[in-house]
Amino acid sequence: MNYKNIFNFVYKLMGILINKLKDLIIFIFNFTPKPDFLSDVAAFEGVLIAVAVPISLHVVNVAIERYKDPEIAGIFIKEPLYKVQYFLLLINIIIAIYLKFRNIQNLFCLWLIFFWFIFNIIFFYLFIKLVEQYITNIDKLLIKKFKRNVENILKK
Repeated sequence: MNYKNIFNFVYKLMGILINKLKDLIIFIFNFTPKPDFLSDVAAFEGVLIAVAVPISLHVVNVAIERYKDPEIAGIFIKEPLYKVQYFLLLINIIIAIYLKFRNIQNLFCLWLIFFWFIFNIIFFYLFIKLVEQYITNIDKLLIKKFKRNVENILKK
C-alpha cells in the first residue's frame, strides 16, 4: 500500500471539497430572493396549511368514529402544532398580500422573509407528522388519555 498515493488522493479530494464549499458560499451570498417569488411561496404555504387543517380534522373525525370517543378531537385541538398552524396561516396570508403590493429591495428583509418560509416548511412537516401519528398510533394516544384519566381519578 502506497501511503503517498493515498495522501495525494485525500489532498486532492479535500481541495475539491473546499472549492465546492467556496462556490456554494459565493452562490448563497449572491442569491437574492425576489419579492414576487417570496409572495408566491407565501401564498403556496398558505394554501398548504389551509388544506392541511381540514384534512387533519377529517383524520381526527375518522378516529373519533372508529373509537367512539369524541375526546380525541379535544386532544388534537390542544396540540401545540395544531394551534401554531392557524397562526402561520394568518401570517402567511398577510405576508403574501403585503409582498404583492410592495417592492421590497432591502436584502435583509428579503432574506428574513425567506427564512420565515423555511421555518414554516419545518412546522408544516412536523404538523403532517403529528397527523400521521393520529392515523397510525391512535391506540397509544388513547392509552395516554386513559392513563391521564386514571391519574386524575387517583388525585381526587
